[in-house]
Amino acid sequence: MSNTAMMMGLSSGAGGVDVADVFSTTLYTGNATADTKITTGVDLQTNGGLLWTKKRSASADHYLWDSINAFDGGTSTTYSSKRIKSNENDAMSTEANALMSFETDGFVASTNGAINGNGSTYVSWSFLQASKFFDVVQYSGTGAAQAISHNLNNEVGMILIKQTSSGLADWSVYHRSLGGTKSLRLDDTRASVTNNGYFADTDATSTEFTVGGLGDINGSGSTYVAYLFAHNEDLIQCGSFSGNDATVNVTLGFQPQFIIVKNSNTAGNWNLYDSERGAGAYLFADATQQEYTDSSPDIVFNSTGFDASGNFGVNGRDYIYVAIKAED
Repeated sequence: MSNTAMMMGLSSGAGGVDVADVFSTTLYTGNATADTKITTGVDLQTNGGLLWTKKRSASADHYLWDSINAFDGGTSTTYSSKRIKSNENDAMSTEANALMSFETDGFVASTNGAINGNGSTYVSWSFLQASKFFDVVQYSGTGAAQAISHNLNNEVGMILIKQTSSGLADWSVYHRSLGGTKSLRLDDTRASVTNNGYFADTDATSTEFTVGGLGDINGSGSTYVAYLFAHNEDLIQCGSFSGNDATVNVTLGFQPQFIIVKNSNTAGNWNLYDSERGAGAYLFADATQQEYTDSSPDIVFNSTGFDASGNFGVNGRDYIYVAIKAED
């Protein structure tokens, strides 16, 4: 089940949250040298969470390293660590000479080109495991619907679930705008599907989520990891909007620094945007392509939310998103 979520006084209600403590986008250039420290400002060593890395300058897989599995629950330096890929349905496996350790203010990389190739450029996104923001949960499948506890203590916005044991299994995605009746796949462009085998037609609550009996999400004897994103007014929002063949203004009540957006009723890529890489720069979470830059961006951040147009403004299409607040 879930690691203990570190509270540390982090609450998007009373007192608020310093977003810099729980999330960061970090850009760096690789040098193919072991013991290379990448400073992110996020303490994944003490508090746990998720590190998501992607090479920007060339085609490459997305690598997701979480605090439960990367070092089998430990934090000691190692030359081998376990990861999964957002763009593949492969099981979790070991990547040699890649992520060496989580640190109190970043991570240490070795020589593997997946994370530190000489001259290659990279982006990393760090998500701290914290109440009302993000949680990492591991569970065992039963083959029958079951409720899984979590520690968000908040409305659930989105859940990314992946089988980590042997065999191929697609990612399953829950989003609050679609509810417990529908699911998406992170490693695929398909539209949402209705099947109670994913989330048993049950909406997630502030303390648990429910999985159905499908093998991708709850096969008997298999092991799974779930990454949970909260939804609240102050720090992180998970919502939806519809296109109208014009610019759609999506109001969040804050300026975002990171957005994931996906067509939900038609096929389309999972687009990743952040303010560090700049306007018009995006990557596909479901594909290996290098970073693209659009001179007329489909997603533009503003002081109260973002504007969507082009591929994300088509009339008759619905879109889901996750947005994280920018630093004040």
